[in-house]
Amino acid sequence: MSGYSASMQALRFTIGKQSLAVDLRWIREVCPFVHIRSLPHSPAWLRGLVDYHGQLLPVLDGGVLLGSEPVDQKIGARILLLHGPMSDEPGAMTAQYGLLVDSVDCLQQIDRADAWTAREGLPGLPFLKDVINVASGSVMVLDAAQLASLHANVLQGHAVDGQRLSLTSQP
Repeated sequence: MSGYSASMQALRFTIGKQSLAVDLRWIREVCPFVHIRSLPHSPAWLRGLVDYHGQLLPVLDGGVLLGSEPVDQKIGARILLLHGPMSDEPGAMTAQYGLLVDSVDCLQQIDRADAWTAREGLPGLPFLKDVINVASGSVMVLDAAQLASLHANVLQGHAVDGQRLSLTSQP
């Protein structure tokens, strides 16, 4: 699931002034901005934990990850619940986490044929792989598996209310 074909169905969203997209196969649910439990001494990009049907899931702040302001709690802000394998290998670890965004825009078929692609990710933003031209401007495609794998080690160490927080699990 981490690789993309020439065309993909994607969920488009906005963080700050940036238009982004993620492969729809990664989207489990789009939730309103709900109460997020903060974690003391956690990195700025880790906004905290959200209770998703009794399971604590880490929520990453998309604004901080992109090097801009944190996402504000406002009408329209959403948590994208992402879920999927961290690689295309059989038996790969799976990741479940939330990504806090300013707004969700639309579902869109994205054609990657003419995309600008950074082979090893962009410096400082290795989870942003493609920039694609669409009628409304450019869209940056987020690699959800890469984002999960980059932060897995940090996220696995936290505990809240005696429950161990883990970004990854075996399928």
